Amino acid sequence: MFTQSLTRTASWVIREKETGRVICETFNERAVAALKPTYEAVPILEYLQDMNRRIRSEAQCSIKT
Repeated sequence: MFTQSLTRTASWVIREKETGRVICETFNERAVAALKPTYEAVPILEYLQDMNRRIRSEAQCSIKT
């Protein structure tokens, strides 16, 4: 049977909503569903894309100065 594994979330980064501090990475969908309201689960692909954007932006700023 064909599964669309590339369209499914492989894992999530759990972080504090207020601070954005990363707590852990999980592969457990049940853990994501049971999170307390003070935490958020970010799909790993989204998290890594955002992190790469920030790194590129910071690198460009340091080159200009």
